[in-house]
Amino acid sequence: NIKSVCDPCAGWGERMLYCYHNNIAYHGIDINAKLQKGYNNMITDFNMTEQVIETADSALCNISGNYDAVITCPPYGNIEIYSENGSENLDNNAFLDWWHQVVLNCDKTGIKYFCFQINQKYRDSMLKIVENCNYKLID
Repeated sequence: NIKSVCDPCAGWGERMLYCYHNNIAYHGIDINAKLQKGYNNMITDFNMTEQVIETADSALCNISGNYDAVITCPPYGNIEIYSENGSENLDNNAFLDWWHQVVLNCDKTGIKYFCFQINQKYRDSMLKIVENCNYKLID
């Protein structure tokens, strides 16, 4: 019954494309401005009307609207470097602080489900933050 998704780590747009094909409203946020042209092309090529992307840091921006779910794939700490501005450039503690703020920002939107994909190295520490915001693990 998910009708709207907020994606605070939009990546290259695969979740946006999935939402488009399944008639789900989508709001993606990505800090990497170099991806905006690709997002715009995808939105234009598929004539997307309920899917939007904004360039911002999800920990610092005001995420507005109401969403049923967060579905995202955050950076795997500093394992993959996507841009010079992203959270993947932070040390471990700062990265977890960033993630905590992202979860808090998303939580203000009334979401029911907080879904994220991460590698095993960061799984427990990131999960703890999500669980501390009263979400229950379904693994």
